[in-house]
Amino acid sequence: MNQFGSSTTTWRRGSDLYDKSSLVQLSSGRDVCLLHLPARDVSKPTFLFVHGSMAAMSQYFPVMAALHEEGGYGCAAYDALGCGRSPHPTDWGAYSFSALQQDLEVVWDMTQNKTQG
Repeated sequence: MNQFGSSTTTWRRGSDLYDKSSLVQLSSGRDVCLLHLPARDVSKPTFLFVHGSMAAMSQYFPVMAALHEEGGYGCAAYDALGCGRSPHPTDWGAYSFSALQQDLEVVWDMTQNKTQG
């Protein structure tokens, strides 16, 4: 048994989480696929999972499922622009560090301190 009362966390766990995600607009012309699982109460923090280049948020689904389902924690992740289920712009300027950083800041603001209700 682990600290969440479950004996195993497998790579298949959370495979349905893409079904709970949605395309959200962060700013004009910048939409990303976002998954937000709010914490069950305000005493629990929300973890933000951020993948690297050419990856997708789905790599975190097993951990997110365990933290949310068994621990009640909030979890959020998104497919960065051009990755996973987010749009893939052809303008290379859309992938600048400052633009990607701004996306991260907006996602952080959107997902912190929100509870299931």
